[in-house]
Amino acid sequence: RMQAGMFPPARLKALWIDAVEEEDAVLASQCARVCDTLEGAESFANCDGLAAFIAIAMGQSMKNEGEGMLMQALAQALMRNMSPFKVAVFEVLSAAAQWPSLKGQIAGSGVLGIVVATLLAPQHGPAAKALMARLARLLTVDAEEVRQLGDTRRAEEFAKLRAQLIQSGVFKALATNVRSNEPKLICASAEALAAFTSCDLAARTALAQGSCVEALLSKLPGYEGG
Repeated sequence: RMQAGMFPPARLKALWIDAVEEEDAVLASQCARVCDTLEGAESFANCDGLAAFIAIAMGQSMKNEGEGMLMQALAQALMRNMSPFKVAVFEVLSAAAQWPSLKGQIAGSGVLGIVVATLLAPQHGPAAKALMARLARLLTVDAEEVRQLGDTRRAEEFAKLRAQLIQSGVFKALATNVRSNEPKLICASAEALAAFTSCDLAARTALAQGSCVEALLSKLPGYEGG
C-alpha cells in the first residue's frame, strides 16, 4: 500500500489535480491507494482532494461545470457503463469512507443517490456493482466504535441514509447479488447485508422482507432452503 509519507502535501495535491484534469484512471487509482491508510486519507482530504472527488462523483468535471450536474450523473448511472476514471473516483470514496473521521463527509454529500442508481441499473458489470455494494454499506452503517459513543444526531442521519436504501429496493438487489455466481459481487453484497443486521429495527425488518437472510444461507454448503 502507498503511504501518505511518499506524497508531500504539494505533490499529493498535484496528483489529484492531474487525475481530475486528465480524467486519468491510473492517477485516480493512486489516490485511492493513498486513502487506504488513515494518514493518507486525511492528508488527501486536507489538500481538498476528497471534496474534489466527491464533486466528480456527483457529476462535476473540469470540462463541464454548472448546474444540473447531479441529474446528469444520475442519468448516466442509469443508462451508461462507468468509465475507468469514474470507477477509480468511486474507489477513492470507498477507500476514504472506511475511516470514521471522513465517513460522515462522504455519506452526507448526496453521493449515495449515485451509488444506488448504479447498483440498481442492469447494465453495470459485477465489478462496478461490487464497488457500489461496498459503498452502500460504508455510507449507511457507521463504525462500531463511533456508534458506541452514543451520538444520537449522527445515528439519526445514518438511519435516514439506510431508509434511502430501503425505499429504493437496494436490500432486495443485494440479496439477488448474493445469489449470483460472481465471487466479488457475492462477497461485497453479503458483507453489506451482514452489516445491516447490527442496525436499527427498520433495517432488520427490510432484511426479513427482502429474503436477505435466505440469500445468505443459500451460500452455505448443504443448504436446501428457499
